[in-house]
Amino acid sequence: MELKIYKDVLMRTIHFMRLHYLHLLPFSFVLFVLLLLVGFVSVSSNKLSILILAMVSPLLFSFAFYVHRFEHHGENTWKNFINIYADIVRYYKVQGLKYFLFLIALLPMIVVLQIELAAFGFDLELFYHAEKSGSYLPSPYLYLTTFFSVTLTMLCYPFVIFPEYFYIFEKLDIKSAYKKSFDLAKHNYFSLLFLMVIQIIIFSLGSFLSCGFLFVLALPFFSILTYYIYSSWSARLS
Repeated sequence: MELKIYKDVLMRTIHFMRLHYLHLLPFSFVLFVLLLLVGFVSVSSNKLSILILAMVSPLLFSFAFYVHRFEHHGENTWKNFINIYADIVRYYKVQGLKYFLFLIALLPMIVVLQIELAAFGFDLELFYHAEKSGSYLPSPYLYLTTFFSVTLTMLCYPFVIFPEYFYIFEKLDIKSAYKKSFDLAKHNYFSLLFLMVIQIIIFSLGSFLSCGFLFVLALPFFSILTYYIYSSWSARLS
């Protein structure tokens, strides 16, 4: 991206948040609480936490949906945050392929982890406690494959940031949506990779060092920023 486009995208994001903070921040806080609920429930029931996460995760796309509806239809209502559920089938269809690609990237780590877990009857909690207590040392291959898989996932992530934007907002087929997402990332790879690293750092700080306050601000900011990156470059790709 040229510096001028960066500046434009950043200023549009700040301007939008300044005008709509009464909608964006309360919803972001509610979403933050729901994500915390997933973590609390997982302590007692992983299956229930996965179910709740499946219901909540589409709301992470709600900020982009809200901006899109306002920019193209002039709508400024709370309903825009839950309109994503009207496209829930399309959302999970495009997300399903993305999760499959991530699964392939993480496969080496998963295979080695399963080999390690075999000695504990595939009980992940028992394995974790044995490792934490020092009574069991995982194989070096587990550390190597974990590093490889996580690094590969992060390096590939910029290519799959935007398919849902093209698939849901422009009603393209999945193949075209992923192709456009790839083309956009190909020309702006290091910029998007840098943005992803900044997001990880800020969300980590927001979650652990500011009692979630920074997280509540960062969630809509980066979602809207990503939407405007898509919007700006979608016009150039057309």
